[in-house]
Amino acid sequence: MDNILDSKDFFKINKFINMSAIPDKNIFIKKTLIIAYGGILQFFVTLFIAKQINSYIAKPYDENACTKKNLLNLLIIISSMLISHYWVRKFMTIMPYPMHDAATFDVYKIKEIRGSVVTAFAYILFLGDVLNSYKPFIENIYH
Repeated sequence: MDNILDSKDFFKINKFINMSAIPDKNIFIKKTLIIAYGGILQFFVTLFIAKQINSYIAKPYDENACTKKNLLNLLIIISSMLISHYWVRKFMTIMPYPMHDAATFDVYKIKEIRGSVVTAFAYILFLGDVLNSYKPFIENIYH
């Protein structure tokens, strides 16, 4: 029975926990729903853009082309990804969200709606093969 915490131990532990950092249950649920909603929307918008980059901009590594041309193609792909990511982030901060109320729950203060791992996943789905074709080229640069 020595392993059971009594009330004195609880208050000792409680001093080290920042109870004000724990969000209200309603706020937590709203945040979770907004992150899921925004993340799904962001994924599909990025997926559409990645498909366009893959169709019209991205060119796979060409062994017969000169190093400068391959490097330029790689830089164009990377620049397209970075610029489109910026656009998607801006779009996510101006689109209307459900449950937004500036006085009580400002959705736009949630950092997770501005960018997430789903963006990278969307790029990998359409641009993964093209980017992977540059792997020997990039390894050759670093050796």
